[in-house]
Amino acid sequence: MENTTSTSVTCTINDRVYHVSKGSTILKACEQSGLLIPRFCYHDRLSIAGNCRMCLVQLDKALKPVASCALEISPGMRIFTNTSLVKKAREGVMEFLLANHPLDCPICDQGGECDLQDQALVFGNDRGRFYETKRAVVDKNWGHLIKTVMTRCIHCTRCQRFSSELSGQSEVLMVGRGNKSEISNFVEKLVQSEVSGNVIDLCPVGALTSKPYAFTARPWELTKITSVDSSDSLYSNLSYHINQQRILRVLPVLNVELNEEWLTDRARFSYDGYRVQRLTQPFTVDKAKVSSLTWNGFFEGLFFQVGPFFEFSSIFKEVSLSVGYTASKLISFSNLKSSVSDQRGDYLLSGKYADIGNSDLVVLVGLNLKRELPLLAVRLRFEQTKRSLNIIQFGNNDLGLKVLEGGASLLHFLSFVEGRHLLSPTFRKSLKPVVLFGADVTNSVFKTLFLELNSNTMFGIVPSAGSLHSGLAEFGFSNKSGAFVKKTFCILFSNSLLHINNLLSTQKAIFFGSHGFDSLIRPNFYVCPISSSVEEESLCLNLEGRVQISRTVFSVPVSQTLNQVLTRLVVVFGSLEQGWGLLSQILDLAINEVFPSSFFVKKKSVAVADLLPFFSFVSSCYTTTMVTYVSPLLIESSLVEKKMEMSAFPVRF
Repeated sequence: MENTTSTSVTCTINDRVYHVSKGSTILKACEQSGLLIPRFCYHDRLSIAGNCRMCLVQLDKALKPVASCALEISPGMRIFTNTSLVKKAREGVMEFLLANHPLDCPICDQGGECDLQDQALVFGNDRGRFYETKRAVVDKNWGHLIKTVMTRCIHCTRCQRFSSELSGQSEVLMVGRGNKSEISNFVEKLVQSEVSGNVIDLCPVGALTSKPYAFTARPWELTKITSVDSSDSLYSNLSYHINQQRILRVLPVLNVELNEEWLTDRARFSYDGYRVQRLTQPFTVDKAKVSSLTWNGFFEGLFFQVGPFFEFSSIFKEVSLSVGYTASKLISFSNLKSSVSDQRGDYLLSGKYADIGNSDLVVLVGLNLKRELPLLAVRLRFEQTKRSLNIIQFGNNDLGLKVLEGGASLLHFLSFVEGRHLLSPTFRKSLKPVVLFGADVTNSVFKTLFLELNSNTMFGIVPSAGSLHSGLAEFGFSNKSGAFVKKTFCILFSNSLLHINNLLSTQKAIFFGSHGFDSLIRPNFYVCPISSSVEEESLCLNLEGRVQISRTVFSVPVSQTLNQVLTRLVVVFGSLEQGWGLLSQILDLAINEVFPSSFFVKKKSVAVADLLPFFSFVSSCYTTTMVTYVSPLLIESSLVEKKMEMSAFPVRF
């Protein structure tokens, strides 16, 4: 006989003895035993509703079948999943579900991926007994991303529970009773959560589908390529579904340690931006005049125009390992190489990303997770639905989370890390605290003070999706190279419009990018077209230091990748080795200019600290990267977001 532990329960399923996890429901116990139980309303990461009744099973000595998703397993329980009573009950449930369901499978975008189709084939009957007129429901307006055909809805309430529990905005609800029940949104309110597209994957039927994908292709016509999401620092796992060199849709790939099975709207719907406003040829701008260049002419121009002094600026999430290695060689010509140190601790999590969900206290400093890392906000909301998770917030408070307000200024935060805040004892008593900084407020002094309060603290920086983060830190150098050196030549790996607009009109710069926009038309500007993230295969680091592969999805007529261009620049600048010793001094001046010594607050200077508020510079979660900035779908989402914010906070004169 097998040994059992205090964490397992012995039960009998279909006359066979199994040992399953203690506290599991009957449905989970059957799954652990390798038995298939049909379901529509149940989902692992949503609360239990028990309203579809498709998961009925029979218990020994029970008068009628029970819903396996809502009943916890008990020792010695005898369960039957394949009796004639269970089969008859499931056939009856399926017959009721199909009583009002329209017979429009040939024109339904869910065809081929429909749970109702699959389960009706396996668990349903071959004919029905309802010949009355089917019920019809008016379609709802859920915005330009989600298509609704509410006549197909089977009232599983997955979308409602996701909206109220995980999205942070309760936008979907059930109205009416009995046969008049409908899933609806609020009057004159669109479904505009930054993760609203996940209801498309949650819907087991064709009631909620992707509006841009409507009537485009069938699943068996698509080629699926697994890759990662480069729109934020998490690098969520996803799959591109392509047909004839066109991305038709993007779906999440299950990864429990990262994105689970969710995806942000900017990753799901930005695929239409890869083919618009595409840069295919180098050019230079001189006095608002655009001149096309050949590749040889482009490198020759750099050789004579750049000179030996320039600054590197980059966004953490956009630089692959190969690019980082090649870019570091550009600096290897200077004396800066003698002061190289490993700075990865300044911009990577000190633990795993999944450990955030296992902590008992999370401190958010200068973060707006809804715009910078929406999936982390979803994970925290999920943890708060399961248990009591304390979250202390300094700065923004529109996360849809239950938070303890720490304050909105630097003075409040400093009093917290020094142990003088009302919430400091809560942090001191925590067993697994996690502190997450915004990219603009991190400081080694803060880490030291936190460790004095609690030595178990796990740190991490959430790189902003739309502003500069860490600079040279990706290459092992200082992480405070946020400024642009005046009267020097800047090399921009960043796609952030904020940094391009901050350049002086007399400042020479070269921009590496895959897409064009108006801000590139400025004097003394070189523009170099490179491959986008879906056009080349590369190794990428996410915010926890996990190495993942970004695969090639399709190709466009761009002959150079960023790594190839930088390799040629290394050859070009290799002849300029003389005089590069001043580069480190120039970078130090830039650091002190933007981050003065008064900002690096010491323990005894708290009283004179400025009341610096914590605000995120990301104005919209939909237009943060180069591709999302030009994506027509996300441009419309950004306009809707601004309109809804203006209606929520009207300007009064």
